[in-house]
Amino acid sequence: MVVKSCIEALEWMFIIKRIHPYVKNRAKRQTIGMAKMHMIDTGLACHLLGLKKKEQLLS
Repeated sequence: MVVKSCIEALEWMFIIKRIHPYVKNRAKRQTIGMAKMHMIDTGLACHLLGLKKKEQLLS
């Protein structure tokens, strides 16, 4: 339960976004697979990757 509440808090702060798998049948959506997490805050993503200069993004 702790991880779930942390993920929800990150979603409320718009740091991550949960992307659910696309399935035509909504009933199967919960059984098919887990949602993917995408990092929305690019500043935090760059910090976690250790990127300091904009030239590092091009390489």
